[in-house]
Amino acid sequence: MATASSSHADIEIDTADAYAPTLAGEGKVIPSFAARRAGSSSALEGAAGDATPIMPDALLDEVTALVEWPVGLCGNVRSPHSSKFRRNA
Repeated sequence: MATASSSHADIEIDTADAYAPTLAGEGKVIPSFAARRAGSSSALEGAAGDATPIMPDALLDEVTALVEWPVGLCGNVRSPHSSKFRRNA
């Protein structure tokens, strides 16, 4: 039996076959890069709704390598040319 530490509590993993499902269920970690990448892509597409998410392969790979539990977020950036951001000259 192996023990993995997280910031909250130790997670006991009884067998090698239990490694991935235990980490996903108790640790919110998806150990498989391919599964995390697919989850990131799916989460982004779901969060985007009718919009088109910007996720080039290189960026998706980098985020996948950094994130253990993908969550999609949707937002926008106001244009510096919008009237709200114009400065009085």
